[in-house]
Amino acid sequence: VKAALEAAKTAQQQTLETQKEKQSSSVDHNLLQAEVHKLEAKVHTLETSCMESEVARNSALDSARRARETERAQKERLVEKEKRVLALEAEATLATSSVDARIAELTFSLEKTTRRAADAEASVTALGQKIKEDASDVSNQSAESASSAAALETRAARAEGKVAQSDA
Repeated sequence: VKAALEAAKTAQQQTLETQKEKQSSSVDHNLLQAEVHKLEAKVHTLETSCMESEVARNSALDSARRARETERAQKERLVEKEKRVLALEAEATLATSSVDARIAELTFSLEKTTRRAADAEASVTALGQKIKEDASDVSNQSAESASSAAALETRAARAEGKVAQSDA
């Protein structure tokens, strides 16, 4: 009986230990499963965060690409504007040179015309003086001619008077 009690006690202890091990194993399994669920949740969170980061990265890359394209387009427009400015400056320089040349031509022509007008005025003044001198000479010659004619008439009248006296 004692041996049977001992055997029953031992069997009970073994059953109790087996149940404890099973319970312990079951608790360990439940704890491990809860831990796995936590880790799976973390992995899911990390995957979501990773996808969001990838979306943000792609968006940033697109923004950078658009910014580079905009910058390139602005540089091209700036180059075109600079070319137009240089072309306009060249045209302005050419126009200024043309105007300066035309001004020089007109100035030279004005100076030439002014000299010719001065020469013509001097010629007119000289011609006027010559006409006055010629008129004076003609007047003097007329006076001399008149005087000579009067003297000739007087001589002729005297000669006629002498002839008439001699005939008488």
